[in-house]
Amino acid sequence: MEERVQQEMLAAQHTGGHHPVREGEVFNTRYQALCKLGCGTFATVWLCQDMRRKKHVAVKVLKSREGFAEAAQDEVALLRCVSSVKKKDRAGENIVCLLDDFRMIGENGFHACLVFEALGPSLRCLMGNYAAQGLPLPFVKKSLQQVLAGLHFLHKRCRIIHADIKPENILLYGRDKSLQRLLPAMLDCDQRRELGLKGAGGDLGNGLEESDLMSIEVKIADLGSACWTYKPFSKEIQTQPYRALEVLLGLDYGTPADIWSTGCLAFEMATGECLFDPQPGKYFSRDDDHVARIIELLGRIPPQIAFSWNKSTKFFSRPALSNGKTPNTRLDRASESEKHPRAKPARGSGGKAYREEDMKEGILQDALDELYEARSGALLRISRLSPRSLHSILAERHHWTKHEVTPFTSFLLPALQYAPDRRATAAQCLQHAWLSGP
Repeated sequence: MEERVQQEMLAAQHTGGHHPVREGEVFNTRYQALCKLGCGTFATVWLCQDMRRKKHVAVKVLKSREGFAEAAQDEVALLRCVSSVKKKDRAGENIVCLLDDFRMIGENGFHACLVFEALGPSLRCLMGNYAAQGLPLPFVKKSLQQVLAGLHFLHKRCRIIHADIKPENILLYGRDKSLQRLLPAMLDCDQRRELGLKGAGGDLGNGLEESDLMSIEVKIADLGSACWTYKPFSKEIQTQPYRALEVLLGLDYGTPADIWSTGCLAFEMATGECLFDPQPGKYFSRDDDHVARIIELLGRIPPQIAFSWNKSTKFFSRPALSNGKTPNTRLDRASESEKHPRAKPARGSGGKAYREEDMKEGILQDALDELYEARSGALLRISRLSPRSLHSILAERHHWTKHEVTPFTSFLLPALQYAPDRRATAAQCLQHAWLSGP
């Protein structure tokens, strides 16, 4: 732990880097640093005492490099829009509140600083204590209702794409005083995760009765990657396991990208397992594996989507030769497999291994290969797919009953539609019977 802290401090000691905050330091003559809540690539976040209003706040201190100052200005503009619109729409309460912003000078230059309401740890912290079986479904449904209400507010009222929905960006808080006492005790949970440590304390899941858990609320945080629906800031958005297909393929994206991420989040909350956890191999990239896992779970990608990008050959072989004839893709893939075989064992979604006999003597595989190769081209660097359905994963791997599986997959699949314009909206997800059911 000490070595990690020393490395972090050394890395901060240069122009354009992190401000080396010290406990007790006062920002802007008002905010006194108490302890670090988190550290990312672009900023550190500190729990501070607002000495003017006598309450806790969270201060995000960005690196001093010029590009980060510009990014902070964009984030402030987005958050001010949220603050302005939320005065007329209570759904805005599902988004973390910006209280103040300022710039300060440090030994590494000028740093943009954003001040937020102080909340509890991230949803990731809570999920870590339920990893084996997932969170209780009543809490999953309640939390997803709040996340989706927040997204509907961002998408329709503010015209904002969050662009990084994931457990780390969903924060917990409690209105009840007893829960407010519990939540600060768990603040070090994210710190221990960050440092790769385990130990007593911060064991949130095991320390709460289900009634207490159901009293916890969630808010969407970190608009640092967000953008306007009419003005995307970057082509590459979202953390890899939650990245929408259109973003992977380099296509234009919009608010449906957030819904894809929310679908991935819902599955992970309910099962404790990532829906897609792509890994690079010797002859294929993490993106290659991600596209393959999506196809395995959701079926072939329609040609109009797969080949609507002028760089589609990054992932797929062309479905036809220049003379108009369809190539013998089975032979092409066989020879490619000999050169660059995919790592075995074959596996389904979620990064788990499955046996070859699960493929029912190759019948499903052959059907998928024939259909995919004939109509939309083969994957260039991955020669063997292992199709699995959501239903079979939930029933066989997680031992859900049919009564549990059917309504959940009915909720999830519309959020994972390949075509963004056919994907469910936040409002449509909120109306699904599974969310309001027992």
